[in-house]
Amino acid sequence: MSQFNNIRSFWKCRLAVYALWVCLNPLQVSAEVPHTDDLGLPSSRLEAEQGPVAGRCGVDPRRLASFANGENYDYANLVSFLSTPSCIRVAAQVSQAAVQSGVSFSNKAPYRFDLYSEATRQNDLKGRDKADVTLQTNIPTLLRQYPLGSNELLPLIGQLALLSPGASRSALVNFSQQQLYTADSLLNVRSSDAAGMAGRVAKTLVKLGVNRGPIAAEFANSVEEMALLAQADSLGKIFRALGAAAVANNSLVSTFNLSAGALNKGISRGIASYDPQAKDSMLMAVYSAVLAANEGNELFQPAMAELNEALDPLLDGYPVRATRLKNMWDEILKMLSENASQTVMADAVAVSLTPEILFLSEEDRVALLMAARNYHPMAVAIQQNFLIAFNRLWKNYESRKLSKERFMELRRKFMKPWVSHILELGPARLTRSWLNEVIQLGLIDNEDIEKKFPLFVLAHLQRGDRASLSAVSSDAVEPKLASMAENMAVMWSLSGIHVPVLMKWVENYDK
Repeated sequence: MSQFNNIRSFWKCRLAVYALWVCLNPLQVSAEVPHTDDLGLPSSRLEAEQGPVAGRCGVDPRRLASFANGENYDYANLVSFLSTPSCIRVAAQVSQAAVQSGVSFSNKAPYRFDLYSEATRQNDLKGRDKADVTLQTNIPTLLRQYPLGSNELLPLIGQLALLSPGASRSALVNFSQQQLYTADSLLNVRSSDAAGMAGRVAKTLVKLGVNRGPIAAEFANSVEEMALLAQADSLGKIFRALGAAAVANNSLVSTFNLSAGALNKGISRGIASYDPQAKDSMLMAVYSAVLAANEGNELFQPAMAELNEALDPLLDGYPVRATRLKNMWDEILKMLSENASQTVMADAVAVSLTPEILFLSEEDRVALLMAARNYHPMAVAIQQNFLIAFNRLWKNYESRKLSKERFMELRRKFMKPWVSHILELGPARLTRSWLNEVIQLGLIDNEDIEKKFPLFVLAHLQRGDRASLSAVSSDAVEPKLASMAENMAVMWSLSGIHVPVLMKWVENYDK
């Protein structure tokens, strides 16, 4: 009897375990159903697992096969396979293992990957190399001519990873750029959730491996080709969205910097073939990239330097007012006041200035002078245009086109305040000719002489000291000659302008 009870207890336990497995199995099945993230990127709720290791590569070939079949998109597994050096070295073995586990390659034109699969299945090195070269050459062109949606493209990316990792990286970059096009339409700088959206874009790009070295390099190559073909609209969208994402996640800054360099290189290669419309459109694309980089921190400075260089052949010495940028004057001045690296844009603004700056609104005047603090050519242009404006008014007064009362009113309301504001730029930005002229015209208030000129004298003396120290610290002849020239310039300015003005002010004060 006891033996019968033992047998009955054993089977009751087995049945209970089986019933529990039946209850939980639907949950396991439902956990494998793919879902989408914030940008509509097909994903999976499955956690990445450590699969068979080929050498030191921890990529699971079965999951690569699952990705290629469109069953489960394990991005971490795929990105590691495409970007990790240890996986790149053993790509052939891992690919063969994945194919042998069962992959249905596309047999529909123009993406006939089934024609190349046998070489991978048999580990035919010569056949694999031939397929790799063919696919890397053809895939970028095919994706431009026959664009695919996310659900169609993702399995093909997985299949390409097994046939040609280089072509797969190219397709993955194409897919990530599609995500950026979508993100650009969603990002709105005036939106209260702009920062949150930028964070979601960054998360998607990191998931796609855009911050990984080999994929980032492929991303930059794509940008260079787009610049060569003057695809300005697409480039503007890419840099606006990528810039916002890089500000949210600094791991993407290196990709942004690399892409900015590629943009510069592509423009230098393609500038000769641009027609005027393409040139103007590319100027707007580069300007969008500059604004995106300007939102970031000092990590973006390499990009700012590359973009500054890219602007040079596009502006080609023309003033801003002669381009499509003329409607973005306020935005440009704000950018220049915040960043001192955009010398090409500053030069274009400088040659755009006219004597009418004398009558700018207070808001525009403040913005212009703030930008001029960062760029000497702008400061010089302001001083030159001020003198031109004054001379015009003086000639109108002499020819009696302007009454004495009106001239004195303009002098009081516009000229003297402008002089005071220009003096705020500091001695390094002031030209000797302008300073001498406004002194002779009596346009500097005593208050400005009292408060600013002693500081100017001190700054010039410090300038001379720095030059002398530079000469002492070197045995070469050039620093000594430069020091002598610098000290002579300092003494000339002090003896010819600053000291006489201060002496005259002291005399007037004593009287």
